[in-house]
Amino acid sequence: MRESSCLKEAGPGGKGWDIPSINDERGKSKVSSEKSVRSLLLISFLALVLFVPVEASADREIPKIGPVKMNPRPASLEEKIVLLRWNGKYNGDKFLNRVGELLAQRIRKVKIVEMWKEDSSTAVISKEREASERIADKIARQKPDLVIAGQAD
Repeated sequence: MRESSCLKEAGPGGKGWDIPSINDERGKSKVSSEKSVRSLLLISFLALVLFVPVEASADREIPKIGPVKMNPRPASLEEKIVLLRWNGKYNGDKFLNRVGELLAQRIRKVKIVEMWKEDSSTAVISKEREASERIADKIARQKPDLVIAGQAD
């Protein structure tokens, strides 16, 4: 596998990150290890946290969010429901399909729910708070123990 040069340059303090790419030498998409899946999940999370632009306007206030209490991490995913949420971006479903396959191979009796197949209206980029809340409500109705969201291009 090749390293992703853009991520190497993007590291904090100019030191760079050593995160493996998911492309083989021919540029074809390839997720071959749990390390790659973990790296991609980290990249997805960082992209959401660091690079989501906030648009404010005079007629709309941005709600203030107070302290957030994190749910405890489950000791195991055996016999748990893992919901995969795709926002409709190109190849994100392929990535999440592979994540689901790897989880199903490694974890006994895990139930994988591909939300975009359960309800295709959730496979969208929600640009407004109300749309995000509707999608979150639909996901919550599935009663998942864990949600993995992914996007790709």
